Amino acid sequence: MKLYKSDLKSTQFWDNLPEKFKDLNEGNEFFAFFYLYSDEYSQIIDINVNSQKLVPRILVSVYKNAPQGYRLGYFQYPIDSQNTLFYQFLKNYNGRSLEVHDLNEYYKSLKLEDLKNVEEKYINTLNNNVFKIYSRDNFSTALDRFLQCPNEVKTNTFSILDSIDNYCKVKLGKSMYGEVIRKVVIAVKSPNGGLIADTNAKLRYLYVGENSELIKDQNSEYYKNLEEARDMFRNKFTFSEIYLKTKWFYNKYDKKWRTPISDRDFDIKSIQLEDMYITYGSTFADKKESIRSAVFNEDDDKISNY
Repeated sequence: MKLYKSDLKSTQFWDNLPEKFKDLNEGNEFFAFFYLYSDEYSQIIDINVNSQKLVPRILVSVYKNAPQGYRLGYFQYPIDSQNTLFYQFLKNYNGRSLEVHDLNEYYKSLKLEDLKNVEEKYINTLNNNVFKIYSRDNFSTALDRFLQCPNEVKTNTFSILDSIDNYCKVKLGKSMYGEVIRKVVIAVKSPNGGLIADTNAKLRYLYVGENSELIKDQNSEYYKNLEEARDMFRNKFTFSEIYLKTKWFYNKYDKKWRTPISDRDFDIKSIQLEDMYITYGSTFADKKESIRSAVFNEDDDKISNY
């Protein structure tokens, strides 16, 4: 959701924020600053006070005099509640344990509000641009939605479709309505040209796609969420709204759907020393046996010890 100045001023975190940020007005103005980020701890560890300023635009000149190792950050109202940098910014100025707890609870409430808004939008718009086919009458309704044509044209069209349906029943043992054609959808252009297919994709590692074994089970949550994601996409929900609701996202560059999977229940059944590959000269090169023991929690060892 979008956060405005009035939203932030009503929170307990406002008083701890820098004065220059408090002076930021809604409109064509940016609050710019330099910050030092720790990849080890995944958080901001310092914000340069002297670099904070309000600017009308973000130009190359804003980057001048940046402290070594620091990155440029900037905000403009309204601020997206899903902006990770802004969360880190608030956390930097509200860093005591109790404040961090309250900040996390505040962000949870924002996420729940986002999810509620998406749910309402989903209920109100679902199936405007997606029709699942169950019967001939249902298919006729779908054509009415997409084809603006006189009844005589539609009658002639169905005389051809009914002939195809009879052929499918004889040759395939299936009806065209609902068994061969299962869905009618609005066309969505691909940013790479052409149209986006309703099904495709492959998977790798902890992200899986439509060819995953997890998706083949039509009763699985992965499958149901993917179907929901496709419907939302064709109903013009944003990528962030779709991901928030379904945990599926569409990559516009390779035209594939993906969703993250948890490795919480992952279990290594066996690992052989000859299957372990360690870069030559690495500090781990002579510790294969110890690492193997740590993987299996032998002798209360831990990977983090290495």
